[in-house]
Amino acid sequence: MAENVAVPPGCKLPAAGFLGRLHVLVVDDDVAYLEELKLTLLLSGYAVTGKTTAEEALQELDQNAQDYFDIVMTDVHMPGMDGFDLLRGVKGRLPVIS
Repeated sequence: MAENVAVPPGCKLPAAGFLGRLHVLVVDDDVAYLEELKLTLLLSGYAVTGKTTAEEALQELDQNAQDYFDIVMTDVHMPGMDGFDLLRGVKGRLPVIS
């Protein structure tokens, strides 16, 4: 479920708990920050998908089952569609952290 995130040598991924892994959709236009955040979440036991635009994130949400993602974590200030536009596009389907 993790999307192209390299786990540093010597680091182990935590096992999924009894509820399974929560799947986080992370959105940030800063690719370096996005990769760091994805790795941090992955090492904390979350399944992670990252996108660099709000438009890509909305497409990802539309292409997957309604319960595929558990939460969206987004940057607010992005070119084009910003984090607030993404929040409106999510329309309460799942929680959003911005």
